[in-house]
Amino acid sequence: VATGKNGDRYTPLPRDSGKSGKNSSDNAPSKPVSTAQFQEETWNPIIAILSYMASSAGTSCFQKLAITAFKRPLLLLAVQTTFGAFFLAIYGIFYKRIHLGGLRDFLRYSPVSVCFTGKVVFSMVAYDYCTLGTYVVISSTCPLFSLPIEAVFFKENKFKVTRHTVGSILVIVCGVGMYGLKQSKLGGQVIGIIAVVLKTLISVVFQTRQRYLMVEDPVDISDLGMMVYNSFICLIGVVVFAFPFGEYRGFTTMLDNLRDRDWIFIVLSCFLTYAIGYLSLKCQRVVSATSFHIIGSICKAAVVLFGLLVLNEKYNSYSALACIMTLLGGLWYSWAITNANASAAAAAAVAEKEGELIEVSGEGMYQSVGRRRSTGSRNDETTQQPLLPTQHVDDV
Repeated sequence: VATGKNGDRYTPLPRDSGKSGKNSSDNAPSKPVSTAQFQEETWNPIIAILSYMASSAGTSCFQKLAITAFKRPLLLLAVQTTFGAFFLAIYGIFYKRIHLGGLRDFLRYSPVSVCFTGKVVFSMVAYDYCTLGTYVVISSTCPLFSLPIEAVFFKENKFKVTRHTVGSILVIVCGVGMYGLKQSKLGGQVIGIIAVVLKTLISVVFQTRQRYLMVEDPVDISDLGMMVYNSFICLIGVVVFAFPFGEYRGFTTMLDNLRDRDWIFIVLSCFLTYAIGYLSLKCQRVVSATSFHIIGSICKAAVVLFGLLVLNEKYNSYSALACIMTLLGGLWYSWAITNANASAAAAAAVAEKEGELIEVSGEGMYQSVGRRRSTGSRNDETTQQPLLPTQHVDDV
């Protein structure tokens, strides 16, 4: 309910009701909405998270097997990227749902693709020189860096810091410290550890910036369009980086020595790499970058078990305890985020009962105009909240 200039009271109709006559179009949002965000399909959060977890665990397992067989991590990445680009081209031709945006959108998003290239390059090197346990535990430190970034720089989707989120991340850090002190093979994995540390830092920049361009200041690029840019820039990068690493020497001989089982691992890694590239984007649209990293840590429990049972990687008691602490910290964090969201939903429900929220401007701004104020009498009177200066209701 609002009061016009002449003192009359009005009840503004919903913008999409179609009953406000010629002035209904005047209530259209004046703030431009990103075409990509408006058109992009958002999955159910549970489906998006579970799909990403399954693809992430599968990718980590078969990526290690494929690298062991292929022995050229960067060229294997080039093969996987070419495979993904081929499927994207087919999908774009038949379904025409790849939206690439304009030049400005490309320039804004291209640094994210460069970070993606650095992340996957160092990831492949780390897979070649690290045990899966080392890779998993060091990568679990990503939330330590993404949390302050989201808490400070994000406005509309700011990360909620609670004692439970901080406590769970500290448990993860303790697990990482124990693993680093007691893991017996760290001395022989210097190159791999450096690679996984660089991969972790670049991954934080990549995930937070990509999340920002999805929900805070969206670019006019669809999820598949982002995959196109990532694949294109990544393919150029890995082909160039493969020269100084000497991966082209003896390449044909290596191909001749591949067994049928090795080719199965390589093909499966190509499918899973394409799947995780798409599913990670769907997951990141519904969770924060910090939560995204935590989800990755939790799903790596299957990866650690895979390395222990299939690859015969050795873990002493301290290393096993460190992995368990890291994964339990991830579970605690998941509970903390769920609890925080439930509390926020309960607070919103209470606020909705206390006062009706109506839109008072064309830019999505709302005011509570029906909140009751206790006067000590049987009939409480309704508090009238002032309208925004830009709102005119006498024409409604």
